[in-house]
Amino acid sequence: KVLDRFPDPGPERARALVNRGFLRSFQGDILDALADCEAGTAMAVSIGDERTTARGYQHTQLTLTFLGRHDEALKVADEARARLRACGDRIGELILVGQLGHLHQLAGRSAESVATCEEGLAMLGPGSREQWIQMYLYYICGMALFQLPGREADCELMLRKGLAGKQE
Repeated sequence: KVLDRFPDPGPERARALVNRGFLRSFQGDILDALADCEAGTAMAVSIGDERTTARGYQHTQLTLTFLGRHDEALKVADEARARLRACGDRIGELILVGQLGHLHQLAGRSAESVATCEEGLAMLGPGSREQWIQMYLYYICGMALFQLPGREADCELMLRKGLAGKQE
């Protein structure tokens, strides 16, 4: 319905497409999600909307991950991260780091997943009171550690931290 309000190319339409793509990726409407992310990102690029462009690449990365197109997702992640940093979108970068950890875990690159999640946790800092991304990073790290022989105790610790945070 929002897109009906903004039929012409512009920042509102680009943002709406990118955000709808992000939501569709979680609703299982993955092919339409990718189309929305790509269309919104292209529109944002064409009008010079750097923040929406950065988030568009971030959301495209997640959609490609869900599609199992892991190599493409990794390439898009590099572009997303550079653009998120360039426009000072620290929250977007933190979310992207979580997505990258998940990408590596799904692609069978468990050690890279753990390292990426640890990077995200370090970005938050030891005293962080942020809950959502921190618990996501703990969970993904725990799942990756489960796939690494001999890391059972570390796996348990990460998963317990993630679950404890969900209870607060």
